[in-house]
Amino acid sequence: MEDLPSQMESFQAQMASLEAHLTQVLWISTVLSFVFALACSYVAVRRGHNALRWAMMGALLGPIALLIVVIIPTAKVATKTCPDCAEDVKAEAAKCRFCGYRFDEPDIVPRIT
Repeated sequence: MEDLPSQMESFQAQMASLEAHLTQVLWISTVLSFVFALACSYVAVRRGHNALRWAMMGALLGPIALLIVVIIPTAKVATKTCPDCAEDVKAEAAKCRFCGYRFDEPDIVPRIT
């Protein structure tokens, strides 16, 4: 039977090895969570969804969230066309983000007398 000091050294070596492996697993899982968060966020923005919400879901659920964001339909946003620059802006917009045209102001048509 081994003596107690050699058993303690063996146990400490095993604990150090276990700690090193757990540290590696933690770093790998952190990097993968970050990658899935970025991927889900990118796909969500391209499909018209909330980037922050999908980034959090991607970090927590990983490939499951990425699969879900790819499968769900594209968000439909109501738009209107700016009469000045002909760009599409959100229907609720009071001002065009491209040219600054104010939708809430009535068009003033000059009258020739």
